Amino acid sequence: MGTLVVLGIFQNLTIYGSYYAFVIMGLLLVVVVVYMPEGLIPGLVRLFGRLRKRKEGVS
Repeated sequence: MGTLVVLGIFQNLTIYGSYYAFVIMGLLLVVVVVYMPEGLIPGLVRLFGRLRKRKEGVS
């Protein structure tokens, strides 16, 4: 599922003429590998869970 998201982003970057598409994709892939080694979707779910717990704790 995460691969489809990454490919969609890459295709949109190349279609709309971004000269830096490969640089942006490289940075995105490095960030995902370093900060979300279990994958993009589980990493985002975990991130949103942390944010929700933090928000509930403050209220």
